[in-house]
Amino acid sequence: MDVRGKTGMKQDTVTAAKLLYEHQASFVLCKGKTTVIETEAGLGPLFSVLKKGENFGGFCAADKIVGKAAAFLYVRLGVREVYAPIMSDAGIYTLARHGIYPICERSVVDILNRAGTSICPIEKLVEELCDVNQAVSVLEQYFRQEKAESLCK
Repeated sequence: MDVRGKTGMKQDTVTAAKLLYEHQASFVLCKGKTTVIETEAGLGPLFSVLKKGENFGGFCAADKIVGKAAAFLYVRLGVREVYAPIMSDAGIYTLARHGIYPICERSVVDILNRAGTSICPIEKLVEELCDVNQAVSVLEQYFRQEKAESLCK
């Protein structure tokens, strides 16, 4: 994927997008020479980065797929620009509403589950939410419950 031609894309976003493809990553955060590359699938790793409490203000991000839930997490992280090959309309709106420049190859109405049979269950959790704090709280409850359920298996 050649991302050099995207109008207005910041150099850190270009770097993040290149690393996304080179490492087959799920997301990349980049600011200057500082990068975070995550290859584990799903929103869990992005949420884990957020919960570590590090400062990612001013970073640029590249992600495989950005829906509204991921957009809320990027808002909380404080990134300034997000690139994704696929972004939902709600993800684009959420980013833009919070002053984050969204860049995508293709926009879609909904992010689907991995089987492609219905809306992603995490997207369903936040679809009616507008408040970042409320959305992050709902996602935190989801990931806490998911972790507890995986420990019981």
